[in-house]
Amino acid sequence: MNDFLQRFPRQLGHWTLHGLFNALPSFIIVIFFMKVKRPETAIPAMLLAITFWILVFSVITSLKGPLAEKDHVLSRALRLGTRIRTVIACLSLVLFAGGETPAVVFVPDTWCGMAALAGYNYLGTLAGERNVSQYVEQGHFFPVFTVTLIEGFIISFLIVMISFFCVIVLQSSARRRLIAGATFR
Repeated sequence: MNDFLQRFPRQLGHWTLHGLFNALPSFIIVIFFMKVKRPETAIPAMLLAITFWILVFSVITSLKGPLAEKDHVLSRALRLGTRIRTVIACLSLVLFAGGETPAVVFVPDTWCGMAALAGYNYLGTLAGERNVSQYVEQGHFFPVFTVTLIEGFIISFLIVMISFFCVIVLQSSARRRLIAGATFR
Protein backbone atom coordinates (compact mmCIF):
# COMPACT_ATOMS: atom_id res chain seq x y z
CA MET A 1 0.00 0.00 0.00
CA ASN A 2 2.90 2.31 0.77
CA ASP A 3 4.26 1.81 -2.78
CA PHE A 4 0.85 2.70 -4.17
CA LEU A 5 0.69 5.94 -2.19
CA GLN A 6 4.18 6.78 -3.35
CA ARG A 7 3.45 6.14 -7.05
CA PHE A 8 -0.11 7.47 -7.26
CA PRO A 9 0.56 11.26 -7.21
CA ARG A 10 3.11 10.93 -10.00
CA GLN A 11 0.81 8.70 -12.05
CA LEU A 12 -2.11 11.05 -11.43
CA GLY A 13 -0.09 13.95 -12.81
CA HIS A 14 1.06 11.89 -15.80
CA TRP A 15 -2.43 10.67 -16.71
CA THR A 16 -4.03 14.07 -16.07
CA LEU A 17 -1.67 15.63 -18.58
CA HIS A 18 -2.19 12.86 -21.14
CA GLY A 19 -5.93 12.55 -20.50
CA LEU A 20 -6.71 16.23 -20.93
CA PHE A 21 -4.44 16.66 -23.92
CA ASN A 22 -5.78 13.55 -25.65
CA ALA A 23 -9.36 14.63 -24.96
CA LEU A 24 -8.81 17.99 -26.66
CA PRO A 25 -9.76 16.78 -30.17
CA SER A 26 -13.05 15.40 -28.83
CA PHE A 27 -13.76 18.69 -27.03
CA ILE A 28 -13.18 20.62 -30.24
CA ILE A 29 -15.43 18.27 -32.20
CA VAL A 30 -18.27 18.54 -29.67
CA ILE A 31 -18.09 22.30 -29.14
CA PHE A 32 -17.17 23.63 -32.58
CA PHE A 33 -18.23 21.03 -35.13
CA MET A 34 -21.15 19.27 -33.43
CA LYS A 35 -22.21 22.59 -31.88
CA VAL A 36 -23.80 21.04 -28.81
CA LYS A 37 -26.68 23.28 -27.72
CA ARG A 38 -25.82 23.54 -24.00
CA PRO A 39 -22.03 23.55 -23.59
CA GLU A 40 -22.43 24.78 -19.99
CA THR A 41 -23.67 21.29 -19.04
CA ALA A 42 -21.84 19.30 -21.72
CA ILE A 43 -18.35 20.49 -20.75
CA PRO A 44 -18.63 19.53 -17.04
CA ALA A 45 -20.10 16.16 -18.09
CA MET A 46 -17.15 15.52 -20.40
CA LEU A 47 -14.66 16.66 -17.75
CA LEU A 48 -16.20 14.32 -15.16
CA ALA A 49 -16.00 11.33 -17.54
CA ILE A 50 -12.40 12.22 -18.44
CA THR A 51 -11.59 12.48 -14.73
CA PHE A 52 -12.98 8.97 -14.29
CA TRP A 53 -10.59 7.59 -16.93
CA ILE A 54 -7.66 9.57 -15.52
CA LEU A 55 -8.31 7.99 -12.11
CA VAL A 56 -8.68 4.50 -13.61
CA PHE A 57 -5.34 4.72 -15.43
CA SER A 58 -3.65 6.35 -12.42
CA VAL A 59 -4.80 3.57 -10.09
CA ILE A 60 -3.96 0.75 -12.52
CA THR A 61 -0.45 2.04 -13.12
CA SER A 62 0.11 2.67 -9.40
CA LEU A 63 -0.84 -0.82 -8.24
CA LYS A 64 1.94 -3.30 -7.62
CA GLY A 65 2.57 -5.24 -10.80
CA PRO A 66 4.11 -5.01 -14.26
CA LEU A 67 2.54 -1.63 -15.14
CA ALA A 68 4.13 -0.03 -12.08
CA GLU A 69 7.61 -1.31 -12.91
CA LYS A 70 9.26 1.24 -15.17
CA ASP A 71 11.47 -1.28 -17.00
CA HIS A 72 8.84 -3.98 -17.47
CA VAL A 73 7.91 -4.57 -21.12
CA LEU A 74 4.19 -3.96 -20.43
CA SER A 75 4.89 -0.64 -18.76
CA ARG A 76 7.19 0.43 -21.59
CA ALA A 77 4.59 -0.65 -24.14
CA LEU A 78 1.85 1.34 -22.41
CA ARG A 79 4.08 4.42 -22.34
CA LEU A 80 4.81 3.98 -26.05
CA GLY A 81 1.12 3.41 -26.83
CA THR A 82 0.25 6.57 -24.92
CA ARG A 83 2.89 8.55 -26.82
CA ILE A 84 1.53 7.27 -30.13
CA ARG A 85 -1.98 8.34 -29.08
CA THR A 86 -0.59 11.77 -28.16
CA VAL A 87 0.98 12.10 -31.62
CA ILE A 88 -2.41 11.19 -33.13
CA ALA A 89 -4.05 13.89 -30.98
CA CYS A 90 -1.44 16.44 -32.17
CA LEU A 91 -2.07 15.53 -35.79
CA SER A 92 -5.80 15.88 -35.16
CA LEU A 93 -5.26 19.40 -33.83
CA VAL A 94 -3.30 20.23 -36.98
CA LEU A 95 -6.26 19.07 -39.07
CA PHE A 96 -8.54 21.36 -37.07
CA ALA A 97 -6.28 24.35 -37.72
CA GLY A 98 -7.73 24.69 -41.21
CA GLY A 99 -11.24 24.98 -39.79
CA GLU A 100 -12.60 22.74 -42.51
CA THR A 101 -15.47 20.47 -41.51
CA PRO A 102 -14.43 17.64 -43.90
CA ALA A 103 -11.09 17.33 -42.05
CA VAL A 104 -13.02 16.09 -39.00
CA VAL A 105 -13.64 12.81 -40.87
CA PHE A 106 -9.91 12.01 -40.64
CA VAL A 107 -9.78 12.43 -36.86
CA PRO A 108 -9.96 9.13 -34.93
CA ASP A 109 -11.87 10.87 -32.13
CA THR A 110 -14.69 11.40 -34.62
CA TRP A 111 -14.91 7.66 -35.27
CA CYS A 112 -14.69 6.84 -31.57
CA GLY A 113 -17.34 9.45 -30.78
CA MET A 114 -19.65 8.11 -33.47
CA ALA A 115 -19.17 4.56 -32.20
CA ALA A 116 -19.87 5.75 -28.63
CA LEU A 117 -23.01 7.56 -29.79
CA ALA A 118 -24.15 4.45 -31.67
CA GLY A 119 -23.54 2.37 -28.54
CA TYR A 120 -25.50 4.86 -26.46
CA ASN A 121 -28.36 4.76 -28.96
CA TYR A 122 -28.30 0.97 -28.82
CA LEU A 123 -28.47 1.02 -25.03
CA GLY A 124 -31.37 3.48 -25.33
CA THR A 125 -33.30 1.14 -27.62
CA LEU A 126 -32.76 -1.69 -25.12
CA ALA A 127 -34.34 0.58 -22.50
CA GLY A 128 -37.28 1.29 -24.82
CA GLU A 129 -36.22 4.79 -25.92
CA ARG A 130 -35.70 5.87 -29.50
CA ASN A 131 -33.06 8.34 -30.73
CA VAL A 132 -31.53 9.09 -27.36
CA SER A 133 -28.65 10.79 -29.18
CA GLN A 134 -30.82 13.90 -29.39
CA TYR A 135 -30.18 14.40 -25.68
CA VAL A 136 -26.45 14.36 -26.34
CA GLU A 137 -26.82 16.94 -29.11
CA GLN A 138 -28.87 19.11 -26.75
CA GLY A 139 -26.09 18.87 -24.17
CA HIS A 140 -27.91 17.09 -21.34
CA PHE A 141 -25.47 16.14 -18.57
CA PHE A 142 -26.05 12.39 -18.12
CA PRO A 143 -26.19 11.49 -21.84
CA VAL A 144 -23.01 13.50 -22.58
CA PHE A 145 -21.32 11.94 -19.54
CA THR A 146 -22.32 8.44 -20.65
CA VAL A 147 -21.22 8.92 -24.26
CA THR A 148 -17.90 10.38 -23.07
CA LEU A 149 -17.39 7.37 -20.78
CA ILE A 150 -18.06 5.03 -23.70
CA GLU A 151 -15.75 7.02 -25.97
CA GLY A 152 -13.09 6.93 -23.26
CA PHE A 153 -13.46 3.16 -23.10
CA ILE A 154 -13.06 2.89 -26.88
CA ILE A 155 -9.99 5.15 -26.90
CA SER A 156 -8.54 3.26 -23.90
CA PHE A 157 -9.11 0.01 -25.78
CA LEU A 158 -7.27 1.46 -28.77
CA ILE A 159 -4.37 2.51 -26.53
CA VAL A 160 -4.24 -1.03 -25.12
CA MET A 161 -4.25 -2.46 -28.66
CA ILE A 162 -1.48 -0.09 -29.73
CA SER A 163 0.42 -1.11 -26.58
CA PHE A 164 -0.13 -4.79 -27.41
CA PHE A 165 1.53 -4.32 -30.79
CA CYS A 166 4.29 -2.31 -29.10
CA VAL A 167 4.91 -5.31 -26.80
CA ILE A 168 5.40 -7.49 -29.86
CA VAL A 169 7.84 -4.99 -31.39
CA LEU A 170 9.71 -4.41 -28.11
CA GLN A 171 10.10 -8.13 -27.44
CA SER A 172 11.16 -8.77 -31.02
CA SER A 173 13.85 -6.09 -30.88
CA ALA A 174 15.03 -7.35 -27.47
CA ARG A 175 15.25 -10.87 -28.87
CA ARG A 176 17.30 -9.65 -31.86
CA ARG A 177 19.70 -7.77 -29.55
CA LEU A 178 20.05 -10.88 -27.41
CA ILE A 179 20.78 -13.06 -30.43
CA ALA A 180 23.20 -10.49 -31.91
CA GLY A 181 25.04 -10.25 -28.59
CA ALA A 182 25.39 -13.99 -28.18
CA THR A 183 28.61 -15.57 -29.33
CA PHE A 184 28.40 -18.86 -31.11
CA ARG A 185 31.26 -21.34 -30.84
